[in-house]
Amino acid sequence: MIAGLARVHTCPLLNALPAVGLLDRQSALEHKDSMGTGSVIRPGEVQMMSAGSGITHSEFNPSAEEGVHFLQIWIVPDRLRVAPRYQQKNFSAAEKRGRLRLIIAADGADGSLGVYQDARVHAGLRALLTNAADHWPARRRRVSPSRASAIAPARRRRN
Repeated sequence: MIAGLARVHTCPLLNALPAVGLLDRQSALEHKDSMGTGSVIRPGEVQMMSAGSGITHSEFNPSAEEGVHFLQIWIVPDRLRVAPRYQQKNFSAAEKRGRLRLIIAADGADGSLGVYQDARVHAGLRALLTNAADHWPARRRRVSPSRASAIAPARRRRN
């Protein structure tokens, strides 16, 4: 969590691929970088930045009152010194509710954000549960022995 008006970092990046997604329904995270990109990332949006040959960037919470919760994933690129790039896209709750939606892929498949790596990142939302017996629909995906997979549940706790 980042408190109101707090800056995450201002740092130089070289060949890094951070992706950011917001976890709060009402929060925002502001981004600025040396490419001249300035944007506000809102709930449902995913930001993908490829630092490539090098950039400086910062992220901060623009709100004086509200904190912000976000998930940041770093993906090691499969090539060096590519041109830096910035991507941001909204993936609606309807696209993710009760299923896994492809949000990041090397080839930008299905409207996902492109990444310089043989990787695929999915996001999903559980449907509202009516009782304790309800659970996330069972999904089985085959993963080649030469590949790895992980699940990172992210949940905002309400006080």
